[in-house]
Amino acid sequence: MIRTFYLYLFLSSLNTFGQVQADSHYIPKNVAILLFNEVELLDFAGPGEVFQQAEWNGKKAFNVYTVGIHSNEILSQGFLKVTTQYRIDDCPIPEILIIPGGNTISIANDEKLISWLALVNKKAEYMLTVCNGVRLLAKTGALDGKSATSHYGSIKNLIRDFPNINIVTGKRFVDNGRIITTEGVSAGIDGSLYLVSKILNDASAEGVAKIMMYSWRPEALDYLNVPLADTSFENRISAFCWMPDGQSILFNVLKLDKTKKAPPVLRNFKYNILTKKTELLQINGGGMAVSPDGKKVAFIKNIQGMDEIFLYDFDRMTDTVCIRDTLKKFAVSWSPDGKGLVYNIRTGQGKNGKVEIYTYNLQSNKRAQITNDLPFKSYAPSWNLSNDKIVYTAEKGDQHDQIYLTDRNGSYHKNLTRDITTHNFSPIWMNNQTIIFLQAPGDIMTINIDGSQKRKIDGIRASQFRFNTNTNEIIYLDPDENLVLYDMKARIQKLLIKPTEWNVLFNEF
Repeated sequence: MIRTFYLYLFLSSLNTFGQVQADSHYIPKNVAILLFNEVELLDFAGPGEVFQQAEWNGKKAFNVYTVGIHSNEILSQGFLKVTTQYRIDDCPIPEILIIPGGNTISIANDEKLISWLALVNKKAEYMLTVCNGVRLLAKTGALDGKSATSHYGSIKNLIRDFPNINIVTGKRFVDNGRIITTEGVSAGIDGSLYLVSKILNDASAEGVAKIMMYSWRPEALDYLNVPLADTSFENRISAFCWMPDGQSILFNVLKLDKTKKAPPVLRNFKYNILTKKTELLQINGGGMAVSPDGKKVAFIKNIQGMDEIFLYDFDRMTDTVCIRDTLKKFAVSWSPDGKGLVYNIRTGQGKNGKVEIYTYNLQSNKRAQITNDLPFKSYAPSWNLSNDKIVYTAEKGDQHDQIYLTDRNGSYHKNLTRDITTHNFSPIWMNNQTIIFLQAPGDIMTINIDGSQKRKIDGIRASQFRFNTNTNEIIYLDPDENLVLYDMKARIQKLLIKPTEWNVLFNEF
């Protein structure tokens, strides 16, 4: 730990030198301290004193203010009345937020507070929790997959309530890079002095400790400095689909090397919406589509540079090759009787490349091309669940893609959207007469196949979505990469999986 601390001092000194060179006119950082009834006095008074006393080049280094939740009037420990400068409704977003402990259980389910904390966490430079104030930050999901600590009296309940967080004991504080959690009470002072030394330098923290007559010996502190994650990699969800019964979804998480030195790594999962349990699937490929009876999954696997379509059997837990040739394939959909597939193939590259639609009969092993030399590329075919109609996206290269209708033989190609001003894509059948699709920049729309009654589903912004005809529900990926469930009938949204959980899932299995 001592070696780690001196390494930190070296890096801190480099940062301070660069800061002075870049900005000789230091602007004080805003430090907000959250207060609430029954907040622990020293949990907020200690950090408040530290940041209020800190200076940079003879000037105040921080602008400290307090913020209440629903009221400015706070009672701490039954005897100290405090009037906050702000409430969360009108509080300026700070660079640093201090979340003290106290009776946090009583406010941990306050949706307005948790939403505000999640917003601040996205925008603030640092978050610091004291004692069981960590519970409030944990409710936002910001600590999932990370290490954290708290007062020894809170550890047992935190481990029970937040299984995705590595709760550690015996450490004065834990530094995750921009989130610092402390044991509690006087440990909040240590964590605050540490953060001052991290932002400014060690001499500034020592100066504050001297004024406070606080014994500040960082070299003797037993704390945990968690190495930052390797930012050359990122995990993201790349695709998802329904199980027909609407009780579960399949999705895949893609690990990408930003340096492009290593190939992407894909893992597929099944998530039960009712039990919230996730299991790893033995499917090594993408483009998953579940058969109408829910017994098989069609997916695409690259074998020695060739795309091959496989079928995975849930009962046998085995896969078998279905379509094998040299064509580039993607976007698989099942026929309503489960005896056929429709999918995309790509030939050529760039402007001269073609994207066509093929059907495949699983019984006769015969293929048929249902688009051929049309004046556009044909993407994302979706087969109606009870007849031979197929909808797809037509790309003409003018950024105004349209939704087209055809049949399994490609007998005709009818433009359903007929819109020269918008970008329409990813059509899916709702019923025999209606489709649901995306319209840029992220609206989910519905339209009848005769082109009438085009409507927008309010309150949803999506980059991807899937509709389940049996439950009348949508799963979609919102702009923040949350996977969300939307009940079309009740018009209720439910968060399923947050972006912070992709890393946990990918590394857990």
